[in-house]
Amino acid sequence: MTANSTLIMFWGAALILSLLLALIVISPWLRRTKIRQTLIDLNISVFRERLAELESDYQQAKLGTQEYQGQKVDLERQLIAAADHDVARVQKDQLGRRVSVQHSARLPKIIILIVFLWVPVFTLGAYFLWSLHKRAEHTALVGFWSAQDQYGKIAEQLMTGQINTPPADATEHGIALLQALQANIYQHPLEAKRWVVLSQTYMAAEAMEPALATLAHAYRLNPEDDDIAMTYAQMRFFSEQGKIDDVALSLVQHILSKNPNHEGALMLMAMATYRAHLYDDAINWLQRLKAVRIARATPDQPINPAILAQLNTAIEDAKQARMQVAKSQADSTLTITVQLADSLVSKITARDTLFVYIRAAEGVPAPYAVKKLTGPVLMNQLSHHQPLELTLSDQDSMLTDRTISSAHRQGTPLIVAARVSKSSNPTGESGDLESLPVPLDDRLRYTVDVDQVRP
Repeated sequence: MTANSTLIMFWGAALILSLLLALIVISPWLRRTKIRQTLIDLNISVFRERLAELESDYQQAKLGTQEYQGQKVDLERQLIAAADHDVARVQKDQLGRRVSVQHSARLPKIIILIVFLWVPVFTLGAYFLWSLHKRAEHTALVGFWSAQDQYGKIAEQLMTGQINTPPADATEHGIALLQALQANIYQHPLEAKRWVVLSQTYMAAEAMEPALATLAHAYRLNPEDDDIAMTYAQMRFFSEQGKIDDVALSLVQHILSKNPNHEGALMLMAMATYRAHLYDDAINWLQRLKAVRIARATPDQPINPAILAQLNTAIEDAKQARMQVAKSQADSTLTITVQLADSLVSKITARDTLFVYIRAAEGVPAPYAVKKLTGPVLMNQLSHHQPLELTLSDQDSMLTDRTISSAHRQGTPLIVAARVSKSSNPTGESGDLESLPVPLDDRLRYTVDVDQVRP
């Protein structure tokens, strides 16, 4: 069936329905008019019955000639009187019901024919007028029908695995093919594999959100299918720009609990840990993957040297990255000495809190590293003019992507400062004891003097 045949069927059905409607409209006019019996008709009938009785009685000699003539005249007078009284056109019959006297004539045939022809015209005209306001929906509907006619069979072949890729002409009309696939999936809503195929089509169209939604539905339909679970985890991983979220991590862990040597799960964990800068874990996952590949090699099917070389290169890259992180962390570990001015010793109490932090010299005040210290012993040390020494490093960062090392790599100027808070509020309040910011350079040791009172 082609798109043209579908349109012909539509317009044919519309015309037939319009003609049927027209026939219904004119059907009352095609019936023969039933003329109700008026009161005069009833009186004539009664007159004839009474007259027949009189004649019967007269012939049987029950009535004399004079009596017969007199009663006959009376009947004729009653009939004339009834005819004169019928001018009201609404009378009561013998049962007491109102009888409407109507004299209706059939419409001319030409008028009935005009009505019959104009009903379809008005109906189709109303449809076109309505379609002017619904042109977009109408176009979409026609396009949907055309897609079913042209690509419905191809969609079924893709869904059932009879073909792996659509023909070239179908690929050029991606929207029509997608509509055919959507229609197919709603005919088989409980088949998880069809939802996977639809998800792959969305991915090819770079529609990541519907691709994730359809793949999630496929996983809910068949959560024990490792291929579907792995595909879902990978898609979530790449949609998060290389970060493995809780859902993807749970999927991979479930797969590995059933099959510890699942290569796809091992590779995904290696990539996730490497991108999270967890290089020790990444090396472990890569070594496990390498061992699985080697164990599965046979004399007939040896391991591909290129794959083995890629794994070795990835392991070495992770080791190099681990060394660089260790060196960077060593370089980013700073020793800070905090001293309290003599004039502020009397303002120290055991309930105060000391904040020592490193932040950008300009811009966002969020710290790259911070330590919070409290306790009577700490405050007693400061109040007795004993300097307090501590270290700040990447381990003291509140955000994994906002560290001292990352600031050095980006060339962001940093400062170190200290504040004694009376309310333990990290943002600072009036009455807190503060130091002036000390710019950081290549040194690893700095001294911070708390000698200011915040106004």
